[in-house]
Parts: sequence; structure tokens; C-alpha cells
Amino acid sequence: MAKFYGGGVNSITAPFANEPSFITEKVTVVTAGTPVNLPSILIPDGRELTIRAKVSNGKKLIYVANSSANALLAASRVELAAGEGVGLFVTNANAVWINSNANNQDVELLVEQP
Repeated sequence: MAKFYGGGVNSITAPFANEPSFITEKVTVVTAGTPVNLPSILIPDGRELTIRAKVSNGKKLIYVANSSANALLAASRVELAAGEGVGLFVTNANAVWINSNANNQDVELLVEQP
């Protein structure tokens, strides 16, 4: 299950009680065309990893995929414009790979923590 954020559509529901804390992290695609594996961050059951392309990316794109190879293939990845995001119910952030069509593009990660 995944949720997309941005583009004027925001649908947020809380399936469980509120958590007391959260983790944020910034990850940079230094070189366009060179996929980057997200860091190891455990995702609690029932919570999602939110990945958002930084607004400061301007008109550049971030690509999100489930492998390094898929981050290079247009048919196997999701494109995020600046300010757009996706929520993924994965067990660890390191299951995700990102790429970009320009150097030095950033994503922001957010995960609620018990």
C-alpha cells in the first residue's frame, strides 16, 4: 500500500494511536543517474515511510524505486516533482532506492517512532 502526497490531493488517516516522536532525515542524489539506497531506518508496524522531494529541487525530478536497477528504468519507478511525496508501508527505509534527473537533488524522509 502506498499513498501519494502533493498535487492538491492529501488524504491522511491515522490507523493507530499517535506516536510520541518521529525521525527526519535528508538524503541527496549527488550525481544524476547514480541511484542512492536510503539509509537503514526501521519502520514500526502500521506506520509508513514518507518520502518527499524537497521544494528547493525546483523543476527537477526525483525517482523512487524498489531497486538500483529499477531506479534507472522509467517504466519501473515513480517520479516526484518538487514538493510531492509518497508514503510507503515498508519494514525498512533501505528497501527504497532514489535517483534524479539532475545533480544534488534532495529528498526528505519522515517516520513516526514509538
